[in-house]
Amino acid sequence: MMSNLLGSKTLVHARPFANTRVATKTCEWSRRRAIDTSSRIPENSNNISIGTYEWRGHSIAYSESGCAGQKAVCLIHGFGACGGHYRNIIPALSKQYKVYTLDLLGFGGSSKPKIEYSMDLFKEQIEHFISEHIPGQEGSLDSRIHLVGNSIGSLASLMVASENSDKVESLILLNCAGGLNNKALSDDWRIKLAMPIFLLIDALLKNETIGRYLFDRIRSKENLRNILQSLYPSNALVVDDELVDIIHGPSNDENALDVFVNIITTDNAGPSPVAIMDNVTCPMLLLWGTEDNLTPSDGPIGKYFQNLHRTREDTAFVPLDGVGHCPHDEASEECLKHMLPWLEKYTTECMQ
Repeated sequence: MMSNLLGSKTLVHARPFANTRVATKTCEWSRRRAIDTSSRIPENSNNISIGTYEWRGHSIAYSESGCAGQKAVCLIHGFGACGGHYRNIIPALSKQYKVYTLDLLGFGGSSKPKIEYSMDLFKEQIEHFISEHIPGQEGSLDSRIHLVGNSIGSLASLMVASENSDKVESLILLNCAGGLNNKALSDDWRIKLAMPIFLLIDALLKNETIGRYLFDRIRSKENLRNILQSLYPSNALVVDDELVDIIHGPSNDENALDVFVNIITTDNAGPSPVAIMDNVTCPMLLLWGTEDNLTPSDGPIGKYFQNLHRTREDTAFVPLDGVGHCPHDEASEECLKHMLPWLEKYTTECMQ
């Protein structure tokens, strides 16, 4: 991952918001972050509400759209992103579902405290959001939600499903991460080969002066645009000013550097998806960009998910040819072509 920063076939086998401040925006996309409610919302989305609430003493940003009473779909972003990264699929999903996005602690419009970050922290944040802020989550079968995640958001969603079968109807994982950072992928020969470099980078980032210099280089708009274009190999035109702003804006927040350094350098990067899969019982759709250079389809995690449908029921793996790490934004129409029938199938089945 750090090196990148520096330089369709299908295989098938509530309660009201507490302590919440809400601002409603219709057909509007602000190119600057709102003071209190900075989870970015797409310009072509209707009836979007964005707001914040408090969790463990920290401000958490979220959004909701769609019609009340419809099945809930919760979208969890990846590293360095926020709920607005789902800008290109929210409008279509909102026509049929109640759609939520959640900015993980340390990202987007949520607070960026100086704490130890981990996958367990993100899992617990999502669990709290589902239980306390999505109406109807009282354990009844027809109130379970669909969880959608990208990268570390996929892994966090998988962790939630592994411990909350009463709350999750199905999972849609978009290029699932193998851990919080590269240290979790120690069984990949490429990671083993590069590990001395990663350890050197860790040491440099922990030096306050050098860390600030590297972070400022990485987060410059020009560099972010280049990084994003490398992550969007099939459709670099999607990398517009709006997307660059989505990623760049939160990097100006207080403690953004500390969050970045903590996540990149932590040794507490697990668990691996493989380690928790036996505890996941819900149906699972796996969408995977085949040109992902962060979690390659030919790496251990990519191969594991490609073969999962052979041993696990209600599982589908869909390779997205030529697409990179963020298929929901790079190839949104292709993703929706698979996501919408999946959601309809498992929403209909749970209502019967």
